[in-house]
Amino acid sequence: MRYLPVLLLTATSVLAADRVYLTLEQSTGNPGTWQAVTMTSDMLTADGRIDGGVFDTNNKFYRLKIHTPDPFLREAAVIVQGGTLPVGSELAGQTVGAFAIAKSEVTWDEWQRVRTFAIARGYDLAGIGTASSGNDPVREVSWCDVLKWCNAKSEMDGTVPVYRVGDTIYKTGQSEPIVDADANGYRLPTEAEWEWAARGGVNSQGRIYSGSNDLNAAGWYWDNSGGATVIIYDGHGTRPVAQKAANELGLFDMSGNVFEWCFDSVVQDFHRIRGGSWFSNASACRVTDRSLYDYAGSRYTYIGFRLARRSGI
Repeated sequence: MRYLPVLLLTATSVLAADRVYLTLEQSTGNPGTWQAVTMTSDMLTADGRIDGGVFDTNNKFYRLKIHTPDPFLREAAVIVQGGTLPVGSELAGQTVGAFAIAKSEVTWDEWQRVRTFAIARGYDLAGIGTASSGNDPVREVSWCDVLKWCNAKSEMDGTVPVYRVGDTIYKTGQSEPIVDADANGYRLPTEAEWEWAARGGVNSQGRIYSGSNDLNAAGWYWDNSGGATVIIYDGHGTRPVAQKAANELGLFDMSGNVFEWCFDSVVQDFHRIRGGSWFSNASACRVTDRSLYDYAGSRYTYIGFRLARRSGI
């Protein structure tokens, strides 16, 4: 069986549909183990067709593999190049690899949509979470709640859940689950990933807050959220996501609105939160500021989260 006829397909005609993308792969001997072929402009003809004449077809097979774009990686997230946290960070010198992180905090609408799916499949998330409106960040979700919700969204979207207890997907109870490093599903960012992204990654301009040196431009906090008028901690100070300036990577609300859970364990039953909230002073919203909270079922009106994933497809 020969795969050469597919080389006559035009890349432009397929990609213009904006529904799939193609990669060219090569196998030696009988088709079995495929490796991607790096495409360069000299491999294309003037009309955009793949030029079969530039390939060695002696005992080799070629194919075009069709991929469906991942909506999260394509639309809802940015791919962050890896790097090392700079001097001035309490995590200075820590290096992170490339990863994907959501542009915005998880909203109440998204939380409810996945929660409905999760409850029908045995996750103990019934009645958990709240918000002031559908496009506000979800809040009053514990660290454990969030990990289980990430697993449910992974199942819902057809990716492999990250968090496991023994040999089973983490769905119930209060546990410190293990991480499946090979899984491509949704997860919390590590603290180092969170700070690297909040700073703007390799594009960082060294700003105090995520997106600006002026917190009023970058995020919702005590002074501009109405926090001073809220007597009971009822979350009225949150605002719909992505209303303030984005940072250098196009990420919103990494300073203010709600604190965001990170995966890192600090001491038993405590995990990092970062970014400040609507009920915080300006200091807590700096990209360098670090806080921690207990996770075992504790839910706070000023803590939410955003999603991360592996950067690859």
